[in-house]
Amino acid sequence: MARLDTYLAEREGIPRSLVQKLIKTGVAMVNGEVVTRPARSVSEADNIVFQSPSTPDEGEWLARFSQYVIYIDDNVIVVNKPAGMLVHAKGGVAKELTVADYVRSQFDPDELASNVGNNRLGIVHRLDRTTSGVMICARNLTTASYLSRQFAERKVKKVYLALVSGLPRHQAARINLSIRRSRQTPAIFVVDGSGKVAITDYTVQKEYPDGRAFLELRPLTGRTHQLRVHLAYLGCPIVGDAVYGHAHYGDRLMLHAYQLEISIPGQDGAKRRIFTAPLPADFQEAIGG
Repeated sequence: MARLDTYLAEREGIPRSLVQKLIKTGVAMVNGEVVTRPARSVSEADNIVFQSPSTPDEGEWLARFSQYVIYIDDNVIVVNKPAGMLVHAKGGVAKELTVADYVRSQFDPDELASNVGNNRLGIVHRLDRTTSGVMICARNLTTASYLSRQFAERKVKKVYLALVSGLPRHQAARINLSIRRSRQTPAIFVVDGSGKVAITDYTVQKEYPDGRAFLELRPLTGRTHQLRVHLAYLGCPIVGDAVYGHAHYGDRLMLHAYQLEISIPGQDGAKRRIFTAPLPADFQEAIGG
Protein backbone atom coordinates (compact mmCIF):
# COMPACT_ATOMS: atom_id res chain seq x y z
CA MET A 1 0.00 0.00 0.00
CA ALA A 2 1.10 3.57 -0.67
CA ARG A 3 -0.25 7.07 -0.42
CA LEU A 4 -2.03 8.28 -3.55
CA ASP A 5 0.13 11.39 -3.88
CA THR A 6 3.37 9.42 -3.49
CA TYR A 7 2.26 6.83 -6.02
CA LEU A 8 1.22 9.40 -8.63
CA ALA A 9 4.31 11.55 -8.16
CA GLU A 10 6.49 8.55 -9.00
CA ARG A 11 4.28 7.33 -11.85
CA GLU A 12 3.82 10.75 -13.51
CA GLY A 13 7.31 12.05 -12.83
CA ILE A 14 6.14 15.34 -11.31
CA PRO A 15 6.74 16.85 -7.86
CA ARG A 16 4.68 15.43 -5.02
CA SER A 17 3.73 18.95 -3.88
CA LEU A 18 2.15 19.56 -7.29
CA VAL A 19 0.37 16.23 -7.22
CA GLN A 20 -1.13 17.06 -3.81
CA LYS A 21 -2.51 20.36 -5.08
CA LEU A 22 -3.96 18.70 -8.19
CA ILE A 23 -5.59 15.85 -6.27
CA LYS A 24 -7.45 18.39 -4.14
CA THR A 25 -8.98 19.84 -7.33
CA GLY A 26 -10.61 16.50 -8.17
CA VAL A 27 -8.46 15.30 -11.08
CA ALA A 28 -7.74 11.86 -9.57
CA MET A 29 -10.05 8.83 -9.61
CA VAL A 30 -9.55 5.50 -7.80
CA ASN A 31 -11.71 2.63 -9.02
CA GLY A 32 -14.11 5.04 -10.66
CA GLU A 33 -14.46 7.30 -7.61
CA VAL A 34 -13.13 10.87 -7.47
CA VAL A 35 -10.60 11.20 -4.64
CA THR A 36 -9.55 14.56 -3.23
CA ARG A 37 -7.50 13.31 -0.27
CA PRO A 38 -3.76 13.02 -1.14
CA ALA A 39 -3.16 10.57 1.76
CA ARG A 40 -5.66 8.00 0.44
CA SER A 41 -4.10 4.52 0.51
CA VAL A 42 -3.83 2.75 -2.85
CA SER A 43 -2.28 -0.41 -4.25
CA GLU A 44 -1.16 -1.69 -7.66
CA ALA A 45 -4.48 -3.50 -7.93
CA ASP A 46 -6.43 -0.22 -7.93
CA ASN A 47 -7.52 1.42 -11.17
CA ILE A 48 -6.04 4.93 -10.80
CA VAL A 49 -6.84 7.63 -13.33
CA PHE A 50 -5.04 10.97 -13.13
CA GLN A 51 -5.87 13.83 -15.51
CA SER A 52 -3.07 16.34 -15.19
CA PRO A 53 -4.02 19.72 -16.68
CA SER A 54 -2.43 20.31 -20.05
CA THR A 55 -0.39 23.37 -20.92
CA PRO A 56 -2.11 25.56 -23.54
CA ASP A 57 -0.55 25.92 -26.97
CA GLU A 58 2.25 28.39 -26.33
CA GLY A 59 2.24 30.05 -29.75
CA GLU A 60 -1.49 30.67 -29.68
CA TRP A 61 -1.34 31.90 -26.09
CA LEU A 62 1.50 34.34 -26.79
CA ALA A 63 -0.41 35.75 -29.76
CA ARG A 64 -3.52 36.29 -27.61
CA PHE A 65 -1.46 37.89 -24.84
CA SER A 66 -0.70 40.87 -27.08
CA GLN A 67 -4.19 42.19 -26.26
CA TYR A 68 -2.92 43.00 -22.77
CA VAL A 69 0.08 45.05 -23.95
CA ILE A 70 -0.32 48.75 -23.16
CA TYR A 71 3.08 49.90 -24.38
CA ILE A 72 6.21 48.34 -25.86
CA ASP A 73 9.57 49.65 -27.09
CA ASP A 74 13.10 48.25 -27.39
CA ASN A 75 13.58 48.23 -23.61
CA VAL A 76 10.26 47.77 -21.81
CA ILE A 77 6.87 46.11 -22.05
CA VAL A 78 3.91 47.48 -20.08
CA VAL A 79 0.92 45.17 -19.67
CA ASN A 80 -2.54 45.21 -18.14
CA LYS A 81 -2.43 41.86 -16.33
CA PRO A 82 -5.84 40.20 -15.98
CA ALA A 83 -6.94 38.81 -12.62
CA GLY A 84 -6.21 35.09 -12.38
CA MET A 85 -2.94 35.14 -14.34
CA LEU A 86 0.37 34.37 -12.60
CA VAL A 87 3.25 36.80 -13.07
CA HIS A 88 5.82 33.98 -13.02
CA ALA A 89 5.85 30.27 -12.31
CA LYS A 90 6.31 29.11 -8.74
CA GLY A 91 8.50 26.10 -9.31
CA GLY A 92 6.26 23.21 -10.33
CA VAL A 93 3.07 24.46 -8.74
CA ALA A 94 1.07 24.82 -11.95
CA LYS A 95 1.23 23.96 -15.63
CA GLU A 96 0.21 27.31 -17.05
CA LEU A 97 1.71 30.15 -19.00
CA THR A 98 2.51 33.41 -17.24
CA VAL A 99 3.38 37.06 -17.83
CA ALA A 100 7.04 36.01 -17.61
CA ASP A 101 6.58 33.62 -20.53
CA TYR A 102 5.43 36.48 -22.74
CA VAL A 103 8.30 38.67 -21.56
CA ARG A 104 10.78 35.89 -22.40
CA SER A 105 9.35 35.74 -25.93
CA GLN A 106 10.17 39.46 -26.31
CA PHE A 107 13.55 39.39 -24.53
CA ASP A 108 16.94 40.12 -26.08
CA PRO A 109 17.79 36.81 -27.84
CA ASP A 110 21.48 36.74 -26.87
CA GLU A 111 20.78 37.46 -23.20
CA LEU A 112 17.90 34.98 -23.20
CA ALA A 113 20.23 32.22 -24.43
CA SER A 114 22.53 32.73 -21.44
CA ASN A 115 19.66 32.84 -18.93
CA VAL A 116 17.64 29.80 -19.95
CA GLY A 117 16.93 28.68 -16.37
CA ASN A 118 15.68 32.07 -15.16
CA ASN A 119 11.86 31.90 -15.03
CA ARG A 120 11.65 35.54 -13.86
CA LEU A 121 13.69 37.09 -16.64
CA GLY A 122 12.57 40.69 -17.18
CA ILE A 123 10.22 40.67 -14.17
CA VAL A 124 11.10 43.64 -11.93
CA HIS A 125 7.99 43.70 -9.72
CA ARG A 126 4.89 41.58 -9.36
CA LEU A 127 1.17 41.52 -8.73
CA ASP A 128 -0.68 38.76 -6.90
CA ARG A 129 -2.47 36.28 -9.16
CA THR A 130 -5.84 37.69 -8.08
CA THR A 131 -4.85 41.33 -8.66
CA SER A 132 -5.34 42.91 -12.08
CA GLY A 133 -3.63 45.92 -13.56
CA VAL A 134 -0.53 47.65 -14.85
CA MET A 135 2.92 46.02 -14.77
CA ILE A 136 6.19 47.06 -16.36
CA CYS A 137 8.73 44.46 -17.52
CA ALA A 138 12.20 44.68 -19.07
CA ARG A 139 13.33 43.38 -22.47
CA ASN A 140 17.05 43.27 -21.59
CA LEU A 141 19.22 42.92 -18.51
CA THR A 142 20.42 46.54 -18.45
CA THR A 143 16.86 47.81 -18.39
CA ALA A 144 15.88 45.21 -15.79
CA SER A 145 18.59 46.55 -13.49
CA TYR A 146 17.57 50.16 -14.15
CA LEU A 147 13.89 49.52 -13.38
CA SER A 148 14.60 47.33 -10.36
CA ARG A 149 16.76 50.04 -8.83
CA GLN A 150 13.87 52.52 -9.04
CA PHE A 151 11.56 50.12 -7.20
CA ALA A 152 14.21 49.47 -4.55
CA GLU A 153 14.80 53.20 -4.06
CA ARG A 154 11.04 53.91 -3.93
CA LYS A 155 11.15 56.20 -6.94
CA VAL A 156 8.17 54.49 -8.58
CA LYS A 157 4.73 55.97 -7.91
CA LYS A 158 1.82 53.53 -7.88
CA VAL A 159 -1.94 54.01 -7.68
CA TYR A 160 -4.34 51.16 -6.92
CA LEU A 161 -8.13 51.07 -6.84
CA ALA A 162 -9.99 48.81 -4.40
CA LEU A 163 -13.53 48.00 -3.37
CA VAL A 164 -13.62 47.26 0.36
CA SER A 165 -16.11 45.88 2.87
CA GLY A 166 -16.61 48.54 5.54
CA LEU A 167 -16.10 52.29 5.73
CA PRO A 168 -12.73 53.69 6.85
CA ARG A 169 -12.90 56.04 9.83
CA HIS A 170 -11.36 58.89 7.83
CA GLN A 171 -12.00 60.04 4.26
CA ALA A 172 -8.25 60.20 3.66
CA ALA A 173 -5.34 59.04 5.78
CA ARG A 174 -1.90 57.45 5.87
CA ILE A 175 -1.54 53.89 7.16
CA ASN A 176 1.90 53.45 8.69
CA LEU A 177 1.89 49.91 10.06
CA SER A 178 4.85 47.54 9.82
CA ILE A 179 4.13 44.01 8.64
CA ARG A 180 5.89 40.67 8.79
CA ARG A 181 5.31 37.10 7.69
CA SER A 182 3.07 35.12 10.04
CA ARG A 183 5.01 32.59 12.12
CA GLN A 184 1.98 30.28 12.34
CA THR A 185 1.02 30.56 8.64
CA PRO A 186 4.07 31.63 6.60
CA ALA A 187 2.00 32.21 3.46
CA ILE A 188 0.27 35.24 4.98
CA PHE A 189 1.41 38.50 6.58
CA VAL A 190 0.38 40.30 9.76
CA VAL A 191 0.73 43.77 11.26
CA ASP A 192 3.56 43.80 13.79
CA GLY A 193 5.77 46.60 15.08
CA SER A 194 8.83 44.39 14.66
CA GLY A 195 8.13 43.86 10.97
CA LYS A 196 9.23 45.83 7.91
CA VAL A 197 8.05 49.39 7.41
CA ALA A 198 4.88 49.52 5.28
CA ILE A 199 3.14 52.78 4.36
CA THR A 200 -0.08 53.28 2.40
CA ASP A 201 -2.01 56.47 1.66
CA TYR A 202 -5.71 56.10 0.90
CA THR A 203 -8.60 58.31 -0.18
CA VAL A 204 -12.27 57.30 -0.17
CA GLN A 205 -13.69 57.87 -3.64
CA LYS A 206 -17.23 56.62 -3.05
CA GLU A 207 -19.36 55.12 -0.27
CA TYR A 208 -22.21 52.65 -0.80
CA PRO A 209 -25.40 52.12 1.22
CA ASP A 210 -24.46 48.49 1.90
CA GLY A 211 -21.35 49.53 3.83
CA ARG A 212 -18.79 49.11 1.07
CA ALA A 213 -16.39 51.80 -0.11
CA PHE A 214 -14.35 52.46 -3.25
CA LEU A 215 -10.80 53.59 -2.42
CA GLU A 216 -7.79 55.03 -4.16
CA LEU A 217 -4.60 53.60 -2.66
CA ARG A 218 -1.05 54.91 -2.98
CA PRO A 219 1.50 52.51 -1.47
CA LEU A 220 4.77 54.22 -0.58
CA THR A 221 6.45 50.87 0.11
CA GLY A 222 6.03 47.59 -1.73
CA ARG A 223 5.65 44.82 0.85
CA THR A 224 4.01 41.55 -0.09
CA HIS A 225 0.23 41.73 0.50
CA GLN A 226 0.71 45.25 1.95
CA LEU A 227 -2.59 46.73 0.76
CA ARG A 228 -4.58 43.66 1.70
CA VAL A 229 -3.06 43.46 5.19
CA HIS A 230 -3.41 47.18 5.90
CA LEU A 231 -7.06 47.37 4.87
CA ALA A 232 -8.00 44.19 6.73
CA TYR A 233 -6.34 45.57 9.86
CA LEU A 234 -8.51 48.68 9.59
CA GLY A 235 -11.60 46.48 9.46
CA CYS A 236 -12.13 47.15 5.75
CA PRO A 237 -10.90 44.03 3.92
CA ILE A 238 -10.87 44.12 0.14
CA VAL A 239 -13.98 42.53 -1.37
CA GLY A 240 -13.20 39.02 -2.58
CA ASP A 241 -10.14 38.55 -0.35
CA ALA A 242 -10.45 34.96 0.84
CA VAL A 243 -7.21 35.22 2.86
CA TYR A 244 -7.57 38.45 4.81
CA GLY A 245 -11.33 38.92 4.60
CA HIS A 246 -14.30 36.91 3.40
CA ALA A 247 -15.02 35.64 -0.09
CA HIS A 248 -17.40 33.24 -1.74
CA TYR A 249 -16.03 30.71 -4.21
CA GLY A 250 -15.49 32.38 -7.57
CA ASP A 251 -15.28 35.93 -6.20
CA ARG A 252 -12.36 37.91 -7.60
CA LEU A 253 -10.20 40.16 -5.46
CA MET A 254 -11.42 43.72 -6.09
CA LEU A 255 -7.94 45.22 -6.28
CA HIS A 256 -6.60 46.82 -9.45
CA ALA A 257 -3.18 48.36 -10.15
CA TYR A 258 -4.44 51.44 -11.95
CA GLN A 259 -1.41 53.63 -12.57
CA LEU A 260 2.38 53.40 -12.60
CA GLU A 261 4.80 56.32 -12.86
CA ILE A 262 8.41 55.43 -13.62
CA SER A 263 11.43 56.50 -15.66
CA ILE A 264 12.22 54.40 -18.72
CA PRO A 265 15.43 54.44 -20.81
CA GLY A 266 15.47 55.75 -24.38
CA GLN A 267 17.81 56.94 -27.11
CA ASP A 268 17.54 60.52 -25.84
CA GLY A 269 17.99 59.55 -22.19
CA ALA A 270 15.58 58.51 -19.48
CA LYS A 271 12.03 59.85 -19.60
CA ARG A 272 9.43 59.89 -16.84
CA ARG A 273 6.26 58.14 -17.99
CA ILE A 274 2.83 57.43 -16.52
CA PHE A 275 1.08 54.25 -17.61
CA THR A 276 -2.60 53.60 -16.86
CA ALA A 277 -4.56 50.33 -16.99
CA PRO A 278 -8.34 50.82 -17.37
CA LEU A 279 -10.57 48.98 -14.92
CA PRO A 280 -11.76 45.61 -16.25
CA ALA A 281 -15.46 45.20 -17.00
CA ASP A 282 -16.24 43.07 -13.92
CA PHE A 283 -14.66 45.68 -11.65
CA GLN A 284 -16.57 48.53 -13.31
CA GLU A 285 -19.79 46.60 -12.85
CA ALA A 286 -19.04 45.99 -9.16
CA ILE A 287 -18.51 49.69 -8.43
CA GLY A 288 -21.46 50.78 -10.57
CA GLY A 289 -19.27 52.44 -13.17
